[in-house]
Amino acid sequence: LSADPSFARKVGGVLVESVTDSQKKLN
Repeated sequence: LSADPSFARKVGGVLVESVTDSQKKLN
């Protein structure tokens, strides 16, 4: 696993997007 900050930011962004997307579906 890479410790590259940009990679971590990319993964974090994907996680946030998936969470907000699932929350929209619940509403």
